[in-house]
Order: sequence, then C-alpha cells, then structure tokens
Amino acid sequence: MGWAWDAIGASPMTLHGWIALSIGAVGTALLSAGLMILAFHSNRSGHDDRVESTEGIRPRF
Repeated sequence: MGWAWDAIGASPMTLHGWIALSIGAVGTALLSAGLMILAFHSNRSGHDDRVESTEGIRPRF
C-alpha cells in the first residue's frame, strides 16, 4: 500500500501514517481470520443445523 501511495505522487507518509497503516492492515487480517474461524467452527459443531424453519410464519406487513 505504501508503494502505491508513493506511485500516485501523493505526499510522503510520516511515521505516524506508517504505524496507522500497519495497525489497520494487521487488525483487518486478524478480524477476518477470527470471523472465518468462527464460521468454520459454527458449521462443524452443528449450530447452523438447529435453526427452525420459517415456512409456516406469515409476514407482518
């Protein structure tokens, strides 16, 4: 991302910019990994199979 920032000719990033970019990238990667782990765990443990059907319920419009 930093190379792309330099390639478009924008002003150089300061140390605080690099720190913010690094924290944002690592945080996003950890969040996405955590959510994928939860999705796989939910699928394997059968939590998704226990959802009741909503076919007999009339919509309230």
